[in-house]
Amino acid sequence: MRTHTITVETSNTDACVPSGHNECQDTYSGTSSDKLRVSIIREQPLIALVHSFASKFECEALQRLAGNLENMSFSHASGVNSGHYRRSYSQNIYPASISDRVYARFSARMFDVTRTLTSYPVFPSGQEPLNVALYRDVGDEYRPHCDGQCGGGPYKPGERIATSIVYCRVADKGGQTTFTVNNLKVLPETGDMLIFGYLLNGRMAGPEVEHSGCPVRRGQKWIATQWYREVPPDGRHWEGFSRTPPPPPPTGRKGIHG
Repeated sequence: MRTHTITVETSNTDACVPSGHNECQDTYSGTSSDKLRVSIIREQPLIALVHSFASKFECEALQRLAGNLENMSFSHASGVNSGHYRRSYSQNIYPASISDRVYARFSARMFDVTRTLTSYPVFPSGQEPLNVALYRDVGDEYRPHCDGQCGGGPYKPGERIATSIVYCRVADKGGQTTFTVNNLKVLPETGDMLIFGYLLNGRMAGPEVEHSGCPVRRGQKWIATQWYREVPPDGRHWEGFSRTPPPPPPTGRKGIHG
């Protein structure tokens, strides 16, 4: 694993200067630069951990937009023979329905960093909503799965090609993200962002992008996930693309649990 610093410029944003009370003290527009420390966990397909990406202020803003537990739905997806393979509470944040300057700035930075690290032409317009998930109870988990196609087939325009996960709260024990085929376990800290891609030279990656969220053993985990698509600049929305749902997790696989 190698670690280096990248400089990311975010342009044309109406951003918020926090007052310390979940409010904006002032705003600014134009171009700003962030220097971020990045650990490259795997080169191909890319897995990168961006350290201290999200501030406490930004995470509090996301949690406020997502609402309290009563606003979140319980996600309980089941496999064929493996019982449940996802247990968490989740809520989508739809950018078109909010006018939050903190979120606008956060989203712009998230896409800029993802473009810089993956070289994928991904931009906020037309993308899926940000999904926030709370792993509240001991045993809450997400068993091995792929966010997009992971059979090594040809890329179809409009498919998901990358994922980022921002960790606004990490569990005291357990809850790590693992890449099951390569036995890779990511141990993030609060505020880190994990990015991984699954488009290589015009083809989708194979099972090496399969991943899981280990069961929470103590404490809670609160994450924000963005799925990225190469949306053409013709105004089409992500829902306008036909997409085969990601395959269910392999029967009986439980991943690398911490």
